[in-house]
Amino acid sequence: MRNLARVLAVAMLTSAPLLAAPAIAAAEAPPGAPDVKAAAGPEVEPVLTVTEDAGGEGRSFEVSASGCDDDFQSPEVRLVVGLDGEPMTAVLTSVGAEPDVIQVPDWVPSGPARFESSCLEPDLSNAGDGADVFDFAYDPVPVTIDGEAPAAGSGRLTVNQIVRDGNLTVSGSDCSGRVLVTVTRGSDLLASATEFHYGRTLVTAEDDGTWAKTIPLRYSVSLFSDPMAPGPVAVFAVCEGNWYRPAHAWIASSSPAPAIQLDSFNPSQIYLGQCPAANSLLIVTVSRVGWRYHVSVQGAPGNEYGERFQNVDVPEGAKSVDYLALCTGRAAPPFLYRPAHWQA
Repeated sequence: MRNLARVLAVAMLTSAPLLAAPAIAAAEAPPGAPDVKAAAGPEVEPVLTVTEDAGGEGRSFEVSASGCDDDFQSPEVRLVVGLDGEPMTAVLTSVGAEPDVIQVPDWVPSGPARFESSCLEPDLSNAGDGADVFDFAYDPVPVTIDGEAPAAGSGRLTVNQIVRDGNLTVSGSDCSGRVLVTVTRGSDLLASATEFHYGRTLVTAEDDGTWAKTIPLRYSVSLFSDPMAPGPVAVFAVCEGNWYRPAHAWIASSSPAPAIQLDSFNPSQIYLGQCPAANSLLIVTVSRVGWRYHVSVQGAPGNEYGERFQNVDVPEGAKSVDYLALCTGRAAPPFLYRPAHWQA
């Protein structure tokens, strides 16, 4: 395996053209703030409607969304506020054509804010990974949060900020019922509708209002289940309608890495996941044919989430193949996949 690592290092140096220009440029706009509708939008003009709830004293809004009501579609709404000079999602929820009342969390200060919404539907292609896919964005609606914020409760959301073993421990307080915890990729605490949500976990609080849960950070799709790739994650939690202030954590490179998954019947096809679209893949295969070795180096674009079955160069008559892969680029920290071995 040490020799394979050397092969990968040499391949990285000799394959600079493969990595020089990612196939898809990173988005200029921050996650969670798309401003362009898809070219093939719905037949009904999408409208996001926001009005102040008269009984909310400037701390609640009635929100509805139309034009995203085909089968399996749903509009996801975010209230984006400024806190400590940074944008932050206060509420992440789904609404329909009938108005829903969204309460402003008590930790959100008065001042300008905006509602954003994206139309989503599950992606049932590629063996049905079920990840949310972005269809189009509604025009954002600016609002002003009036009135004095109520005294903040004692509820706090706590996470282990560095994840080294693949497990995220989330805890909180001041909850009188059940808590819904959501983990997403990213460091700016904006829950982007275009990102895969790495599971939603339901926790029941104890009698004293405290709760805790250890969440294995996994990316599961079809028959494959892998640890989440290194990089930042954001954690959101809501207790019976009351939103905690979001928190963030970082998955260290020492944490378990995603693996190269093999098709046992076809050594020339492998599966690689979690390499973002603005990054690139470098794939090295070392095949043994008789007493000779064949080394192949190839590049491929990342493709965000979902299943990526990649064909690799394996010569006819190969008796064994070792696989190495690297995800690298500007969109996320680079990482090495756990290597794989195939034997005839």
